[in-house]
Amino acid sequence: MSTRTKNVLILILLLVAPTLACNLTTPSQSPEDALATHVSQTMEAQELPPTPPPSETEVVSPAGSFRLLFLEGQDLYAMEVSSGEIQHLYSLPSLVEQSVIHLDSEGMNIAYRDEGALRVLDFSTGEEVYSLTDQETERELNRYIPRDWIDPESVLAQRYHYILDENDSWIYTSQIGWLTIPDGSWHALPSQEEMIFSADCWADVALSPDGRRVALALSAFGQGCTPLDPGLHLLDLEDGSAQTLISREAGLMPAWQSGGYSPSWSLDGDWIALTLVEPTVAPEEDPRGIPFPRVLYVVRADGSDLTQLTSNSTGAATGAIWDRNGRLYYGVIHTEDNTNAIFVYDLDDQSDTILVESNATPASLSPDEIFLVYMDDLGISYYLKAIQLSDGKIFDVPAPSGGMSMGLEFVGWQLQE
Repeated sequence: MSTRTKNVLILILLLVAPTLACNLTTPSQSPEDALATHVSQTMEAQELPPTPPPSETEVVSPAGSFRLLFLEGQDLYAMEVSSGEIQHLYSLPSLVEQSVIHLDSEGMNIAYRDEGALRVLDFSTGEEVYSLTDQETERELNRYIPRDWIDPESVLAQRYHYILDENDSWIYTSQIGWLTIPDGSWHALPSQEEMIFSADCWADVALSPDGRRVALALSAFGQGCTPLDPGLHLLDLEDGSAQTLISREAGLMPAWQSGGYSPSWSLDGDWIALTLVEPTVAPEEDPRGIPFPRVLYVVRADGSDLTQLTSNSTGAATGAIWDRNGRLYYGVIHTEDNTNAIFVYDLDDQSDTILVESNATPASLSPDEIFLVYMDDLGISYYLKAIQLSDGKIFDVPAPSGGMSMGLEFVGWQLQE
């Protein structure tokens, strides 16, 4: 496994629907004026929901020699951060709802899942270089979901195996491993015990910065995870060893619905952030109907110094992202007391600072760490925005179609030569 480079920061969330190429700037307008004009025109065309509408957001164009990649529907765009200019790159085939697109660390290929296959595209041209279609018989089906890139030729993935039982109901198990491009061979994660998870077990994975270990966060209803318990585990890709950092057996988590979600490595590989599910009342008080908040923790990669960062009794901590100095950016959303915000946590002095008071989830730091891109959920939809970290100025990523800039999906960054 090769060490991942930092030329491109990745990971994205998305949906889909087509549009035409669009350039928001004209020779007679500066980038800042073009963005401001766009926001003003969309405000006149359609009333926005409160807290806060784009008209109350100061529009700026942060400096930087890179392009922000995003999707509007099926169309992939690149926005020059230094000028605000938007270029249409190409359209993607139909994506599965809530699919995730991954750009490899070299900026060469995109991996994603559509309605019938896992596909890999050449990023520069949009041409397909590999596809693995679902493997289906009358009573069995295999599907593959990309999770990350291990290196430019290996996609970390999850394979779902569906079987029709005697009652003609589909049941499934899943397995973590990787696909080798271009031959498409499947390799289960090396482990001392075979790891096949039932439908009651949800698995989230994150590859370490050196590409040698996988952080595996498991969450379950009842006893859905075997052979590993719900919690957080480290898997060594070279020798197959597994180390448990957090588990239900350790008494940290409740017995009913419990486990870990969304692990995120610090860039030096020393820390892992993740959310744990914690109940608000005892399980015997109708455990299937109570809210289970997702609470943010950090733990060292050796299992020491487990620290709780949020105390939300409702809602969820989400979108944990580390910067080069070991600061952690995260959001808290959907709380009953409306204490929703994006925070930055400093490990050195153990302090939290509010960056944005909104129902927002961080998506990515820019390569130069000048600003943070995030998704601002306004109830009916969400906006793709960024905050300039030096002065707190916020701007909206404009919709290339010229309409409301709702539902845009962050894809990644492209560094300019």
